[in-house]
Amino acid sequence: MKGNRLQSILSRWFTAMLATVILILCLVIGMASSRYLRGTIGSSLANTAYQTSARLDQFMWSRMHELEILLSMDAICSGTDSTAAEAALNQLKSSFPSFAWIGLTDENGNVRAATDGILVGESIAQRPVYLHGLEGQYIGDVHEALLLASRLPNPTGEPLRFVDISHPVYDKEGKRIGVLAAHLNWQWAEQEIAEITSSLPHQDQISIYVVSRDNTVLLGPAKDVGARLISAALRGARSGYGWTLETLDGGKTVLTGYALSQGYLDYPGLGWSILVRQPAREAYSDVGKMQLVIVASGILFAVLFLFVGRVLAQRITSPLKELTQAAEGLRRGEAASILKDSGIQEIEILEDTLFSLFNGLNRTELAL
Repeated sequence: MKGNRLQSILSRWFTAMLATVILILCLVIGMASSRYLRGTIGSSLANTAYQTSARLDQFMWSRMHELEILLSMDAICSGTDSTAAEAALNQLKSSFPSFAWIGLTDENGNVRAATDGILVGESIAQRPVYLHGLEGQYIGDVHEALLLASRLPNPTGEPLRFVDISHPVYDKEGKRIGVLAAHLNWQWAEQEIAEITSSLPHQDQISIYVVSRDNTVLLGPAKDVGARLISAALRGARSGYGWTLETLDGGKTVLTGYALSQGYLDYPGLGWSILVRQPAREAYSDVGKMQLVIVASGILFAVLFLFVGRVLAQRITSPLKELTQAAEGLRRGEAASILKDSGIQEIEILEDTLFSLFNGLNRTELAL
């Protein structure tokens, strides 16, 4: 019964070992790379949320201080020149169109000067922007327009929403003479978000949410605006900055980066939570591509090393094959020579041994 050829045995062993090694490497590299890439993608969304938060806070800080500049103007703190006061208010609104309305009241809450003359002579004494403004600097969260809904241009037809800023106004003697109040059109935030989104890869897959302290969606996809949002990402945002993978009510899995608005310099912030969502399937599409590359590379290397293994097996077995043929020739009584210098020490020792043995057999045969 004949055994298997050494070359076949070596080839099978090389193939098995290479397949095992490459499989293990593919698994290890694939898992490590996948974990790293998933973390990088999540961190990228978290960073976008943080940058969005910082940008909104810086915008509010700038508008807050622009309004404060008016408090030092004689036209505002004199309490008498309404025409000059209205000119100053219109100038600020012209320079920064994000101000939808700016008004100056007397001590009773009656508007005595306002941009474009809107609400002049009317009372806003019951409005939070006036009541809180009497006590000190006030920044109010997003709300729908009430008094101004029908008096301001609204090309989009969507409900107008404002962010309030107000300050008490004092004359040169330090007596409070009214309130300087302003409404920022919430469309400025939509424009900021649109600019941020436009710079992102896969922008059509990404949704950015701005959520208030009471979990109301202030900005986001139209279907979600005004709704109450409850999610793991929002709970995470309350504690700061990060990302998470979550499953929505419809069963859709999304990757969400989050950050909390914490203000800027002396602007305290309104506690907005910023969520940046992307469907997990699209977010991790590059992970799948990377894994395919790893598998394809593994197969390519397997084929390459299999070829190398065959050549190496042939290189090892070739001298043995020659020795076998020489021994077979001697057994048949033929003259045979043994080639030396195979390059493998053990085979060379075997060659020397067989060579000595054959020489001894030849001499014995001659002597007989």
